[in-house]
Parts: sequence; C-alpha cells; structure tokens
Amino acid sequence: RDEPAFSISIGDKGGRFCLAFTLGPQFNQNMLENMFFDAQQDSALNWNMTAMRAYFYKHELGHCATLMRSYDERLMAATYPVLQEDLGDAYATIEHIQETGDDTLPRLMADMRTLSLLRGADGRGETTHYTVDVLDRVTQQAMADYRTGKLKDLSPDELFEKAMVYAYGPPEGRLNVMQTRGQAINHLQNVTATMQSKTVFDAASAMHLKQDRTFTPEEQMIADRYEAARQRIMLGKGLPASPYYTINTQQKDPVADYREELASQLAAQPDVQARREALGMMQYKLLQAERMLRVKHRTDPAAYEQGRYAAAADTGISLQQQMDIVDAQLQQEQGAEPAQMGTPEVAR
Repeated sequence: RDEPAFSISIGDKGGRFCLAFTLGPQFNQNMLENMFFDAQQDSALNWNMTAMRAYFYKHELGHCATLMRSYDERLMAATYPVLQEDLGDAYATIEHIQETGDDTLPRLMADMRTLSLLRGADGRGETTHYTVDVLDRVTQQAMADYRTGKLKDLSPDELFEKAMVYAYGPPEGRLNVMQTRGQAINHLQNVTATMQSKTVFDAASAMHLKQDRTFTPEEQMIADRYEAARQRIMLGKGLPASPYYTINTQQKDPVADYREELASQLAAQPDVQARREALGMMQYKLLQAERMLRVKHRTDPAAYEQGRYAAAADTGISLQQQMDIVDAQLQQEQGAEPAQMGTPEVAR
C-alpha cells in the first residue's frame, strides 16, 4: 500500500485464502487520530486502544468474508469500494454487539467516519470509508436482535449474513440496493468537494461566518452531522461514561477560536484591501498551525513535511478563494488589476 495503515486484509477473489492483520502497540492513539482527523487537533478522548484494535481486526475479517460472497456481489463491491468498507464495518459492529451488547463503539465509529469525510486523507476529505448510513442501520438492528437473543450463538458466517441483510436487505433485490448505495457515494464525492470550496476551515464554518456562498440543503445536512460529530469526538460533549474512552474535560476548541478571530477580523475591516490583508494573515496562521500539528503527530516530521507539503497547503485553499473574491471587488471598485498574492510560504 502507498498510504500508512493500521489494519489490512489480503486475500484472493473467491475466498480461497485471506489473511487479516492489525498492528499491536504501535497502533496507538496518535496513529488512530492522524488517520481519521488529519491532525486537525487532538481529540478530547483517551481511547481504549485494546478495544479499538479488536474492532479494526473484526473489520478486516469482514473484508475476508466479502471475498467469499457470490460473484455478482463481489463484482459490485469491486465496482464501488465503499461497499467493501460498509461490510467491514457492518461485520465488526455486529460481532462487537454480539460479544458486548454495547453500541457505544459503533456509534463512535460513525462519528469518526463523519469527520474523515471532510478531514481525512490529509485534509482533502475521503468518501470511500463513509460507511455512516450502513453503520447506523446495522447498529440499530443488531442491538434490537441482541436484546431479543437473536444473535446468541451465531457463527461468524451467520453473523456476516445478518450483516448483509442489515446493510442491504434480503438477497432478492440486494444488488440493486448495493448499486444505488455505490452511486450515492460517487455523488457524495462531488458534494463534499463543493463544500470544501465554500468553507474556510471546516465544513461547519459557513454556519458561523457570513459568506456569499451558502450551503444547499444536502450540504447543510452533511455540515450539521459533521459539527455534531466534531462536538462529541473533538470536544467530548454529550458523551456518556464508557469503558472505551475517558474524556479530557479541559479540551479547548481551536476551530471555534479560529472562526471567532476570522469573523472579528473581517467585521473590523470595512475597506476591501484591509479585508484582503486580514485574510492573508489568517491563512498564514492557519498553515503554521497545521504544520505544528503535523510535526507533533508524526514520528518523522521532516520527511512528512517534505512529502506532504502540497496537502498542507491545500488546507488554505478556501481562504485563497476568499482573497480572490476580494481581489475581484478591488478590481471592480478601483478599476485596477488585483494584486498577485500566492499562498504564503510556510517555513519548512
């Protein structure tokens, strides 16, 4: 693989063999959060990493089970990779609930997948692992079956078949459901790309800043869910006590601080040129903050910065677009060419 991973499965189509792996102690909290949150900030949760490793190992077993499905189902999953991740999370969730009768961890996974939708993959967002809709269905139905004893003593094969039913319904018509699901995620990829072009720091920013560009109802629904997940995972708000984490009650909210400062800067600068300079300053500060977080969370920060600098610069693109808008206002109001100002260089 080209990207780092903390769990992986290797097998052949048809299920003649499959090996599932997850890292041991080196799969730690920093590695977990870097993969999901792109070092946006430390979460407010101190994770039970033993439980997290077990969940991701079960996820890989779900991938192995997918290889043993019918040809048509395997082909559909290969066509739409999100289906593979759906089934990995579905199997991990149903086996976890069978063992524990607890839905806290699957619901946390749904929140983490939501954050990754817009902050994963080095801040560019990542839809392939957006399994949230399936996770919600599987968690709800598995808990109902657990309470009535329907999961008791089921074998792994029987659990996976139940996971398939929870995720995509009975065999009749299942392929159509899978195809519709895959097409919806392809559409979502375009939606999230548009959302990132409309926002300053994260998907919820447009709810806090007065911007010319507003969210569609579909985008707003995603932004609302993202902000709810951020409140729980990054700030620890609204979470019950759980054996799967402890909460850092002193966690600060740098996103809120950033929004407040940026909104203050813009409100205090009625002059277009001053607004542009304020945006440039905030972009520079954002890139510096991103760099510091990356350095903190990577074992080899120098190599990481050199190889991923372009991704770090991407986090300021919406600010750059904001400056382009102000440039156009300058040109219109002053009849002059806008000043050329590229993305500020970050010391490396």
